[in-house]
Amino acid sequence: MQNSRFNLKVEVIGTGGAFNTDKTNSSFLVHLKGTKILVDCGYNVFPYLKQKKHSLLDELDIVAITHLDDDHIGSLRSLIFYRWFIVGKKTTITANKKILKDLKTFLPKESIWNYKNPSNYKGIKTVRGEHHIDSFGFMFWTKKSFVYISGDTKATKHIEKTVTKKAKTKDAFLLHDYSYYSGSEQISHMTESNMKQCYTKGFYEELNFYHNEKSSLSGCIFKGV
Repeated sequence: MQNSRFNLKVEVIGTGGAFNTDKTNSSFLVHLKGTKILVDCGYNVFPYLKQKKHSLLDELDIVAITHLDDDHIGSLRSLIFYRWFIVGKKTTITANKKILKDLKTFLPKESIWNYKNPSNYKGIKTVRGEHHIDSFGFMFWTKKSFVYISGDTKATKHIEKTVTKKAKTKDAFLLHDYSYYSGSEQISHMTESNMKQCYTKGFYEELNFYHNEKSSLSGCIFKGV
């Protein structure tokens, strides 16, 4: 990335949700000005990376975690152990501080990983979502480009306000979870009715949907300057 003209690039690794077991869990590789950031590491993400993108396990700079459901952190321990025992590197984790205490109870001893607040990084910020547990999406940006990855959340007016304010005048790539399930699932993920109730048409027409069985975004790459 340091030798590329693109200061912000996103590769969609997986788009599946917890129940889409034939797809790789929703996960993204963000290149931000030479820094490689893996967003979420669900139960089948580490096996996928080891088989398909083995060099990335050495090259990663940061793992960003949106929330603590199994399809978002299920193989994070394996990734940390592999990088420590096989690659010989600590793994840097970033996440909103509100989920850090519970995240620590899941992870191995801190001597083989370390935490950095997203506020320590230029061009990275979390956005509170509304899920069945605390969940925080991520915004990444440069002077001219912007990426939003929602994590798991319903549509909320706060999200649109926060994202549009930061994305204004930038080339934007907006990734949002979307559920085709009905009933109790509606309390955890954005659905058609929730989206149209909370988001303006101009905003939701710019969204790229993931975290469902129909998404075809896997392998998609966004390149921004």
